[in-house]
Amino acid sequence: MATHCFDSSSLIECWSGRYRRTTFTGLWTRLEEVAEAGEICIPEEVLDEVKKKEDGLHNFLKDRKERLVVPLDAEVMAGTKEVLAEFPRFAGEMRGRNKADPFVIATARAKGIAVVTEEGARGTKNRPKIPLACQHFSIGCISVLDYIEHKGWTFP
Repeated sequence: MATHCFDSSSLIECWSGRYRRTTFTGLWTRLEEVAEAGEICIPEEVLDEVKKKEDGLHNFLKDRKERLVVPLDAEVMAGTKEVLAEFPRFAGEMRGRNKADPFVIATARAKGIAVVTEEGARGTKNRPKIPLACQHFSIGCISVLDYIEHKGWTFP
């Protein structure tokens, strides 16, 4: 069972940012293991969102789709509507980016799990970020580094 729902920013940061696969091979081995074991998940909208980058991350996720991707169902859709009712600017301010954010929050809430995001700022009601919405809905919210520490992973 999944324990954490990853958002696009955390995956992108891992893939092409500070935890690049070419440098942190041990981290990626571990991420592959937890993805294959079904310990982490993403909503379908994250898969769609990372497709735009065309840097290989989409293929990595798609190859693990069966174990990793949570399909949009009635519970997640209803939860997404609740997130957007409370934070309507998630929909209004996106300009083609971060469209998956309310789905990440709704998926985590529906499954009773925490969110992993690299959105450091909490945001405001007018410019919401995942951590603010997670706090509002009493959902755990951690960074990739926090997730690594939570798992007790070390890399020699």
